[in-house]
Amino acid sequence: MKWESKNLEKKEYKKGIGDTDYNIPIISYKSALFISFFILMIVLFVGPLISIFTDNKLIMVVVESVMIGFVVAYAQYYIQSNKGNTLSFYLVWLAFSIVSGYILYMFINYMIIV
Repeated sequence: MKWESKNLEKKEYKKGIGDTDYNIPIISYKSALFISFFILMIVLFVGPLISIFTDNKLIMVVVESVMIGFVVAYAQYYIQSNKGNTLSFYLVWLAFSIVSGYILYMFINYMIIV
């Protein structure tokens, strides 16, 4: 068995603040601020805008979760790595839409207003 250096491997992802021996996706400050800003805008403005037109909470959860999933996938595939529109872009979009939809559903339905 021949020993290979990790420095010789082609790194697919850009370096963040620190160096890592592994080829893992790292979210930079620019992507983190992008994601945080747009999630805040979606929750604060899109939700109340949808609630003006319909009283159905499920529609609001679905629309917001799809938008949040897109923001996270866009940040990872267009801002971070410039990979663009691939199948994994849509899979990340779907995965984050499902996760954020579950979190939003629990927050909206079980939120206690004091």
